Amino acid sequence: MAALFFTFALSSPAIAQDFAWVDDLNMQASANLDAFKKELSYRFKVSLGDVDVIIKNTRDAAEAYLSYKLGEMTGRPASYVASARKKNRGKGWGALAKSLGIKPGSQAFKDLKKGHDLYTAASADDTENGKGKGKGKGKNKDKGKKK
Repeated sequence: MAALFFTFALSSPAIAQDFAWVDDLNMQASANLDAFKKELSYRFKVSLGDVDVIIKNTRDAAEAYLSYKLGEMTGRPASYVASARKKNRGKGWGALAKSLGIKPGSQAFKDLKKGHDLYTAASADDTENGKGKGKGKGKNKDKGKKK
């Protein structure tokens, strides 16, 4: 599976000039697929099992990420976006975003073209330290409670 994923990631054509960052994301994911899956799981708050399903149904890492991202932006499941992408493979990501209701020129569309939001410092620190966004005692957690 991993070898097949890497083959697709390395052989997929550039998607579009506006989404040139996808090639870099594919290279990062191919270097460490398990870390990429964990990052998708963490970022989009889905199980690793769900991530595996999306990755199996997409062509490369960027397509998996964009399925989650567009799903988040439009309120649709990533599986819906991945299916829509598969049906309209010849069209670019901009056309898919537009078909899902994201208007070209809007701030959301500009943000989407700008790049991905994975591998952030916060998630990397939490992942490396084994910490998540759990319910722990933090700053001002007891504020207003009587002791």
